[in-house]
Amino acid sequence: MVKRNYTRAEFMKLAKVKKVSLRTFRLLGKTREEILADPDGNSFEMRRISEGVFDNFRVITDVRTKDIRLDGRSWLDLPLASQMEFDGERLRVYEIGLDYLTEVERNTLVEWEQIASTPEHIRQADIDIMTDGGTTYWEKVSFFEKKGMLHLLGYEWVGGRKLDNNLFNAQKAACVRDTSVRGELKFEYDVKVEDHV
Repeated sequence: MVKRNYTRAEFMKLAKVKKVSLRTFRLLGKTREEILADPDGNSFEMRRISEGVFDNFRVITDVRTKDIRLDGRSWLDLPLASQMEFDGERLRVYEIGLDYLTEVERNTLVEWEQIASTPEHIRQADIDIMTDGGTTYWEKVSFFEKKGMLHLLGYEWVGGRKLDNNLFNAQKAACVRDTSVRGELKFEYDVKVEDHV
């Protein structure tokens, strides 16, 4: 294969018409050596090493719009084109990247916090907890919907953005997942392309 940058669509088409096999080079951002060198290694990562994913090529047996099937068993979700790259030798899949809150987003969150800290809202939230009600939840949804910022709830993507509640609660500056931003390398695969026999 010619080494060049291929689009996501070109990779998917190639996987449909040729025999394409993948061998893991990087799993959750780590090479085999990095996983083995970590004394507190993740059991999932160690199990994948014992299953031979770093040793064996696995054939792509099915191609769908958003994912591919390897060896007829496991599925690999393929992200948006901006979150992957294929150069003819290696396939790289990236996390969706982080972006900072815009000033408008920050002001909207501050405004909501002011509403949520009023005695009336706190009292209603307590009632909701005791009665399995949802008044304060729907008030919050309505607030962000009127502002055109449902992504700040952290439940759904709007315009390619979604608040990452874990990072926001941890007071991180960059806490919005944004599909236009390439994040950290998650998976990397050696790629072998052959004609079908």
